[in-house]
Amino acid sequence: MARNSQRERPTMKMKITLSQKSKVATVISGVVVFPQPKLQNYIVTYNMTEGCSTTDKFISLYKEHIKTGICSYNLYKQADVDTFSKLKIEMNSIIKRINTEIDELSDININLILDPTSLDIESAKTNALHLYFEDESNKIIERGVNYHSEMTSYKLLEDINQLVHSIERGVSDYKKFFCTMRVSPDNMNPVPTVPMTNEDYENMSIYCTWGNLTLDYFRVGKDLNHCYHTNDLELIKKNGLAQQNTVHTCFEMIFDDWRPKSRMMKYEQNYRTWINDNNVKYYYDTTLPMFNLGRIVLGKIDMTGTSEEEVQSELDKCTGITNVELI
Repeated sequence: MARNSQRERPTMKMKITLSQKSKVATVISGVVVFPQPKLQNYIVTYNMTEGCSTTDKFISLYKEHIKTGICSYNLYKQADVDTFSKLKIEMNSIIKRINTEIDELSDININLILDPTSLDIESAKTNALHLYFEDESNKIIERGVNYHSEMTSYKLLEDINQLVHSIERGVSDYKKFFCTMRVSPDNMNPVPTVPMTNEDYENMSIYCTWGNLTLDYFRVGKDLNHCYHTNDLELIKKNGLAQQNTVHTCFEMIFDDWRPKSRMMKYEQNYRTWINDNNVKYYYDTTLPMFNLGRIVLGKIDMTGTSEEEVQSELDKCTGITNVELI
């Protein structure tokens, strides 16, 4: 009898509600206490991955800790030429503001000011700006101060992080939508976590396709893949890598079709070649499971009654998160 009950257990689903209220800011991020009123909303539903030990841990964490909660989020959309220039202008504005108004944060080298007229992602500068975000964020964590007492500093650092990642994507007319979400029980309790095991690392896959819900990275810093993507050898030589190390209630919505299997196989080959050519193995044992490429797929979008074109069109209008439900 118990065996039949187990077999007939319905698939767990994650339902994410997004706002389509207009917003003009270049950087789209925020914090929401959910659920919010249902106004100008679009709902995306995911079927959670069955038979995945990491997904099972995620579901257990969510059920145990998240009844209602707080969700902080960052939305990323592919930049065209005009938006790309605005991203750089926004970054320069934040640099100037930190250097002139924010005493709690260290000044940023003005040589890291970006060129809004250039389509170059300016990797050396964006790598340095990301390192600034890491260093200053860790200083705040080490001080053990209350989040609200340094909310402005936190927000500016998060904006630097999001802008770096947005600029690193370069310019394209191709439609993309990517959203990271971090869900915690309330503003007094942190995101619940459990340590990742080798079994979890073996669940990582580089083949994350359009419509996947994946476990977020959820660390301040860069993993080896990010260093490869930005050719950040300086961080590796400083032994500064931060590989993903927890399962947690933080996840990513991926709507991006640039990764056909053949292309990702080539990407992995280039990644391994880069490791060998730059003697990365001198600093890290890159054969360990923690250096597996990719993310863990927690679920896939339920396409019942819709199409890719409709989903992509609706997501293009979305500007925030209003509710997250595990059902």
